[in-house]
Amino acid sequence: MNKIASKPSGWLVYKCRHSRESGIRSKQELDPRLGYSGVTDFGIQQPKSRRLNRRLLGHSREGGNPGFFRRNFWMPAPHFCRGSLYAGMTVLSSGTVGKLVLIACLLLTCVVLDRREGTAQVAPEKIVLSYPSVSSTGGVVPWIAKERGFFSNYGIDAELVYTSGALSMQALMGGSVDLALGSIFDPLSAISGGADIVVVGSFNNSPPYVMAARPEVRDVRDLRGRKVGVRSLTGPATAMTQFMLEEAGFDPKRDVQILRVGGTAVRLAALKDGHIDAALIDEAVAHRARESGLNIIHLKGVPHVHTGAYARRTRLQQKEAAIGSAMRALRDAAVYLKTNRAGAVQVIQKIMKLSDRQAAETAYEVLKESVVADPRIPAEVIEQSIKLAARSDARVRNVDVSKAFDMRVAGKIMEAGK
Repeated sequence: MNKIASKPSGWLVYKCRHSRESGIRSKQELDPRLGYSGVTDFGIQQPKSRRLNRRLLGHSREGGNPGFFRRNFWMPAPHFCRGSLYAGMTVLSSGTVGKLVLIACLLLTCVVLDRREGTAQVAPEKIVLSYPSVSSTGGVVPWIAKERGFFSNYGIDAELVYTSGALSMQALMGGSVDLALGSIFDPLSAISGGADIVVVGSFNNSPPYVMAARPEVRDVRDLRGRKVGVRSLTGPATAMTQFMLEEAGFDPKRDVQILRVGGTAVRLAALKDGHIDAALIDEAVAHRARESGLNIIHLKGVPHVHTGAYARRTRLQQKEAAIGSAMRALRDAAVYLKTNRAGAVQVIQKIMKLSDRQAAETAYEVLKESVVADPRIPAEVIEQSIKLAARSDARVRNVDVSKAFDMRVAGKIMEAGK
């Protein structure tokens, strides 16, 4: 560092040749002949010329404010050494300060980016899932996944929406639902009509139906000439009703009158009031029929997809990872339903609004036996599903199974579970 004595009187300045050489090293370096009245133990007294102070303070040799990023500049000594405030302070060079500022900026940028990246990683992805009934596996499985945190475990913010039948297919095609659970009949009918829907798995491949009947009806053969209520004229219960009547030797179109009545609660009320003589219901709610004095007739069923999972093909391509995570959560819930009686009964009692725990336990025993923990659909179940669905919609016979059923997601889930 070279002291420059040619500057105007009243200033002591140095030319910074290296970043670590800057400022005043000691009081002995100050020359009183340059205009200072003296040096005290508390610092440097102000120069005699106030005008000079105002005119030259902070100006570089080349002119302008030297700032922190310029290494070779003229710094008026009183600018950083005046008064007791700066006594004994180590003054850094402009180059060193510039480096420190740059490092601080880089660190701040890294922190901001890291926070943004962390936020993106933990933010759950929204999935809207429709279910058909809280008394079936299609309702119990997703609610267990919701209540027991399985969706959250896979980073899914699941919104469960009650809708069934053709309405669920409309919601799926309209984009308001990402994944739909329920019987395979309406999806197959929609697919046969050209809908861009694909079957991605199933959590129940056995018919859960029993027949609730008036006290005078003790067997299916007693239904000749009587009225049988169904939810709709094109649903799975209707197909099963027709199959059951044919097995009993009836012609469903001539020997029995099939009436469209409505959901389970409506059918039970119609039975109690005598408006119909029999109706298929889920076995999980058979206790309600018994409490009303109705008979329960157990039926020989046909394996078919009762709680399938369906998605729009384009939505599956766009959100395959999220839909796959939702399916994993549902699979975990199915395992939970089979293995955790107390926890599953608690959820069943809550969603079915049952004050009687015994009724919830009865429903649990039925659901536990019908739910499957492997979402892959066996070929024979697909074949029987198409046959049953074709009873209410003949177009289903022409469905291309290789396009309508996509088991890739279900396969990955089971491979990962090994």
